[in-house]
Amino acid sequence: MKHNILIAENIPSMNKGEETIFEGILESLNFVEDLNVSMFSQYPEIDASRYADKAEIIDIRRILLGYKHTSYPNKCVQILSSFIVLLEHGLFAVGYKILGTSVLKLTRHDIWKKYIEADAIIFGHNGTFCVGGGIGMPIVLHPIILPSLAKILGKPIILYGGKH
Repeated sequence: MKHNILIAENIPSMNKGEETIFEGILESLNFVEDLNVSMFSQYPEIDASRYADKAEIIDIRRILLGYKHTSYPNKCVQILSSFIVLLEHGLFAVGYKILGTSVLKLTRHDIWKKYIEADAIIFGHNGTFCVGGGIGMPIVLHPIILPSLAKILGKPIILYGGKH
């Protein structure tokens, strides 16, 4: 039986420290047979070429609302972007509660399918518990958003120690 693990954060392959963290996560899952790992990426073209044999890369630059999550020139933009991500996840959670897996008919992005298909969701690798941190960009309230969504979906969370 295939076991689907979703790393619900961006772990960029361009940073050797981050890549080492990713390798550590995979090593800690060695006991799981027939493992299928998916992970978020803000740089899917780069990460896919470097991680292709280890994980399926999910582009998180555009999610539900089509807003492109990339750079944060100031704190206001970071906070606005965070609330857009919160809104996206909240709308998906409500849709899932009402429609179950049929909510996928209303969405176009693979991120939501990966959340539903996951047997477990991993987060917490880097900066999750600081003011801004998580899924590849500084998201305010990330430590609340992801566990709440996982609870609604009935998915266990695997929490890795953040460095902040």
